[in-house]
Amino acid sequence: MGRAWGTNLMIPNPVLLTAGSDVSVPAGGKTTVLDSGASPLIKTQAGGGFYLLAHLTLEILLGATAPSALVISLDLVTAGANQDTYTVTPGILANNATILAACTLYVPNSSTIWFPAGDEIQITANPTGQAVTVKASGSRCVLALQQGL
Repeated sequence: MGRAWGTNLMIPNPVLLTAGSDVSVPAGGKTTVLDSGASPLIKTQAGGGFYLLAHLTLEILLGATAPSALVISLDLVTAGANQDTYTVTPGILANNATILAACTLYVPNSSTIWFPAGDEIQITANPTGQAVTVKASGSRCVLALQQGL
């Protein structure tokens, strides 16, 4: 999609999400571990296509019995859950371990999500079988909107 000459293509600065405290994540359900908040929403200054990259690192404390699987998701409050997911490699889910899960999650190019309203971004964790704790000390996410087509 072409853009009109003179269109404001200003892309907002990246946003850094950090956890204010450790988050206990019970098994069998998604729990929000990082949240951009409802105000201000992540948005652009002009219409057109934009996609979101979420560069993510989570420090995760596993219990005496590690979960059998762990899925990290990027959800949008208005546009919907499971925009992108990452399954942590099962081989590193060891009893009493502290692991770093690092990945980049992605929201596909959209001409409607980011302008004019924007959206709230949530990073969630969902362990299978056993609870985990996402530590505040090593967990962060950089959100960056990129110009698409």
